[in-house]
Amino acid sequence: DMGRTLRWPGSEDYEVASGESGTLGNFEVWVLELEAVSDEVTYPRRRVWIAKEPNLLLKSEDYSLTDRRLRTSYYPSYVRSGGSYIADAFRFVDALVAGKSTSVTLSDIS
Repeated sequence: DMGRTLRWPGSEDYEVASGESGTLGNFEVWVLELEAVSDEVTYPRRRVWIAKEPNLLLKSEDYSLTDRRLRTSYYPSYVRSGGSYIADAFRFVDALVAGKSTSVTLSDIS
């Protein structure tokens, strides 16, 4: 029951509808289909790729109620700070506007 034990920011807002083992690049991952447990979330349905070891969110796809993909998010880099991993780079790709994306890089994380 892989998805019920994985936690990442926002995971409490979703329940696992289905999941399977897979790969993303060189990473062994869990691929989970998530459904929102309330109407307070931005995206009612998500598909996420979580690295198996350690459990880190690597990619997510966010969908509308009509199953239209709205955004893809990539988390290619993490740093360890204290006892936690923190994504220090992310990229958000808009699925509705061709060519539109946002990249964020964090530095001096403590």
